[in-house]
This record gives sequence, C-alpha cells and structure tokens, in this order.
Amino acid sequence: MIKTLNFEEGKLYIAETVKEYTSCIDKGPVVFLELNEKAPEDAAYVIGPDVLGDMGYLRMVFCHMSKIPYVIAETERLIIRESIPQDAAAFKEIYSGEEGSFKEGSESLSEEGLEAYIKNMYGFYGFGLYTVVYKETGKVIGRVGFSFEEKAESPEIGFIIDKKYRRAGIAHEAAAAVIKYMRNNLQIDKLSGKCREDNTASLRLLRRLDEEFGIEIKTLKEEGKV
Repeated sequence: MIKTLNFEEGKLYIAETVKEYTSCIDKGPVVFLELNEKAPEDAAYVIGPDVLGDMGYLRMVFCHMSKIPYVIAETERLIIRESIPQDAAAFKEIYSGEEGSFKEGSESLSEEGLEAYIKNMYGFYGFGLYTVVYKETGKVIGRVGFSFEEKAESPEIGFIIDKKYRRAGIAHEAAAAVIKYMRNNLQIDKLSGKCREDNTASLRLLRRLDEEFGIEIKTLKEEGKV
C-alpha cells in the first residue's frame, strides 16, 4: 500500500512494491520501502522500516528529491540551509579578499562546482557546509558547517561570514546551531575544529564552542602544520 507524507513543501510517496513505485514516479518524489521486494535499480532512495517514523530525515529526502534547499536550523537572526548553485555569486563576493584558511572551500564557488559539492557532500555524507541567510533581509551572508577528510577522526567545523556582518556574534550563532543539528539530528557526537594560532578571532570562537559543546581544537603553528 502506497503511503503519502504531506510536508509543507509538498508530498512524498513511499512505495513497498515495484508496481507501486512505478505508478508513483509521475506523481512526485517517491522512495522505496524495502520489505518484501527488492528495490528497483533506478530508485533514488531506498529506506528501511526503522526510518519510517523519522519525519526530519524523510522531509530532508523530499527536499533533496525536489531540489528544495533543506533548512537545517533557524535562529533569532539566521536561517541556515543547504546550499544551492545560485548561492555561488554571493559566496564569491564573501570570499573575495580573504586569505589563508578562509580560501578553503572556495574551489566550489562556481554554480557547477556547488552543484557537484551538493551532490557529493549532502548526498554521500548527509552533511556539509551550509548557507547562512540573514533573516531580516534574506541576504546570503556566509557559510557554516562541517567537512570530513578521508583520514580524519571526526567532522571538522568551518565558517566564514561576510565582513560587513562580523563582530556581531553571528558566527557563534551559526556555529552553535550546526553543532546542535549534528548532535541532535544526525547523532554525530565527536566534532572538531582547527585554525592557525595567529587567527585570534577564529581561535577565540573555537574555544568558546569547546566550552559550550566540547569539541576538539587543533591549532596550526604555521601554514599547514599542526
């Protein structure tokens, strides 16, 4: 029997048989619940019965399939959502003039690069760097989130905020929100952050986050050396 989940953004169909799956394809986003039948090869998402009650995850799946940016957190001043290719122009402006570690992540600043990043990070890891939007104006003012290197022991936090919005506690507000999301929604407890010793603002923020949430901090004495 086909199940239908109604979200604010639209409907997600859940099919248990190949016949049901085929009948839903033209209606909208459909996932395959693998119980008694094996999922068809073209099924974009295959789920088990253990996630049927996880509305947050299923809404995220719906947003991914509908190409709607999934909002992971909302604070007093900010909306933190998954990035979309159209964010590229704002990111280029934010990164312009930055040096050193702030350049990390700038390789994905074209629309094509962002599209590949979205597919690889959100699709494979289930998290990544997110877009920070200032509620009052709807303006994209930065990025915040986590990256994960192949040999790393834990996801590593990263953040960059438009210079015009710094020294107002926004980086802390955004970083705290994504840490809570990682822990509460994705059940990823071990988190870390690193920056150069001479980057006093970022180091101060990391130490504050460590006091509040218990993240591991690594400092770089020289460029590229821990």
